[in-house]
Order: sequence, then structure tokens, then C-alpha cells
Amino acid sequence: MNNLTWAAFGAFVISTLITLYVHRKLVKHIFNYQQALAEYQHKNDLIIENFRKEYQTAISKMEMENSRKITKIEYENERLLMKIEREYEVRQKSIVVAELLALWFQTFSTSRSCRELTKDEYKRLNQLSFECGLWLPKSILEDLSDKLAEKEGAKDIKQILVDVRYHLNENSDKVDWKKIIHF
Repeated sequence: MNNLTWAAFGAFVISTLITLYVHRKLVKHIFNYQQALAEYQHKNDLIIENFRKEYQTAISKMEMENSRKITKIEYENERLLMKIEREYEVRQKSIVVAELLALWFQTFSTSRSCRELTKDEYKRLNQLSFECGLWLPKSILEDLSDKLAEKEGAKDIKQILVDVRYHLNENSDKVDWKKIIHF
């Protein structure tokens, strides 16, 4: 029995040593896997961080580009709106001059449409004349006043119309005032 006990004890010691050896190998193996996993996780974190930085940079660039494009579009819209407003203003002023001259022209005895104007038409004639006085330059206003007062040597109505046309739109084509037709 003594031999058996020593044999069992020897087997126990050997199995313990083998278990310790296997355990140590497994722990070392697990430790190596944990280190590899930690390195892999660290690399992934760096990749994700770089991706976030690139993403933020790309978003910032797109926002700047969009902002620049929006600013350009707003500028163009503002410029076009100003152009449209200017064209509308020119049309309105042109209407005032044309209506003034057309209404005044009806008072001429040489005109086919000559007639006596009503009080409201005279009121409108005065209103139109005053409106022209507010925005026409001095030289054109003096020519218009001379014509409306029927001063001798006053410019022809059509010459005044051409002068107003050039005043309102300096880029307009040259127009021969004799080519303007009236009835």
C-alpha cells in the first residue's frame, strides 16, 4: 500500500505539473490573443477616428461649397431683382411721359383727336406733369415745359420722347425721332 500511495502521489504530482504546464500554456496563449485583440481594437479605433476626421472635413468642405453657391445664387437673384425693379421703374416713368404727352396732344387744334379736356383729365394732366418734374433731369424738363407751354422754337414731342428714352436707358438703340408715328 505504501507503494500505491507513493505511486498515487507521484501520479498526482505529475498530473498537477501537467495541469500547471497546460494551464500556463493556455494562459499565455489567451494573453497573446488578448494582446492581439487589443491591438486590433486599437487599430480599428484609429481607423474609425480617421474616418470621422475625413467625414467631418468632407462635410465642412461641402458646407463651405454650398454656402458659396448659395451666396452666389443670392447675389445673382438680388442683381436680377434689381434689374427687374429698374426695368419696372423705367416702364412706369415711360408710361407717365407717354400718357402726359398723349393727353396734352389732344388739346391741339391740329390734332385729329382734338377735344376739350374734362376737369378730371386736366387734373390728371397736372399730376403727370408734376410727376415728370420730380424725376426728369433739368434739360429734358425744360424742353418738356417749353413744349407744354407751346413756346416758339420748342423741341418736337418726339424729340423729347427720344431724350426721355435715352435718359431712362442709356444703353438703348439710337432712334430717329422722325420715325416715331403719332395720330
